Amino acid sequence: MPTNTVIYPAINPLQFYKQVPDTDSRYNSRLFDNWYFSDTILPWEQRVTWHQPWQRSDVLHLQLFSNYGPVNLKLYKEDDTLVGTIPFDQIMVNFNDPTLYIYEVDVNMSSYDEGCYYFTITFGSPVSLTFQSELIFLSDTIESTLLLEYSHPSFREDMIFETGIQPKMRIPAVLKFKGPASKNTVYEDQPLNLTVIRSLSYRVFTLDIGAGKGIPDYMADKIDRILGCRTLLIDGVAYTKMGDSIEPAAIEDYPLRGWRIDMRPSVNRSSAHYQNEEPQGRQVSVMINVDSKGLGTDTGGSETVITDVK
Repeated sequence: MPTNTVIYPAINPLQFYKQVPDTDSRYNSRLFDNWYFSDTILPWEQRVTWHQPWQRSDVLHLQLFSNYGPVNLKLYKEDDTLVGTIPFDQIMVNFNDPTLYIYEVDVNMSSYDEGCYYFTITFGSPVSLTFQSELIFLSDTIESTLLLEYSHPSFREDMIFETGIQPKMRIPAVLKFKGPASKNTVYEDQPLNLTVIRSLSYRVFTLDIGAGKGIPDYMADKIDRILGCRTLLIDGVAYTKMGDSIEPAAIEDYPLRGWRIDMRPSVNRSSAHYQNEEPQGRQVSVMINVDSKGLGTDTGGSETVITDVK
């Protein structure tokens, strides 16, 4: 009998676990791949709760791989009241492993009221496997958050971006202007006089993650994977990371941490660009020069007609 297989890429914008984690009496470690955040807090650390922020203007995109279905996404209120069920679409066969199918789902968060929720993913009919997400907080506006939108030209971090999926994830963070910078080519002559041959200016921003409270380690892991994508939009503007990975800022015995990394706008502009689609509403003059030669009897030259076009 074939083994039921499910693969859930970590670069997805929501963290899921088996609803009832597997346990083994020989092992005492609880890592965030398999255990809810609340279960990973060490006995001597401060007990805190954390909800992943989502605005009602956001859209959730998920991708996973499975060799059986149906696959359904279910939304519950924090008190376990079922709000709705959204079926995953079976997109195509996974060309990296033809035994698996690619499943995707899109959820418009504007369909739901403000509040605290969690998702589950169920597999099979009857259901043979259930995943459950961490808690989320949904609101019209959440201050000190940024929307990450990401994609890549090819397979990356176990996600098949070739399907056209462009996930989005909101994070508690701010972008701070760190300062101007430049790359310079300088000529130094024999008396050590200096002349600038070429100087290119650019801007450096710090992505400060955590918004004062910090985030769980699983969120830091997701964000670091996302920052490695070719296309990364932060609140609609393309940025590229400057360093290797995000750096932590921790408080002893506190399970949430802040993180930061320097970023640059992907397009280094030296001016502000403005565009719109509004018609100009001005008159345009068209000058037409008509040469009568070759059109019958030559009556002597050419004629110029000036026409106003509205």
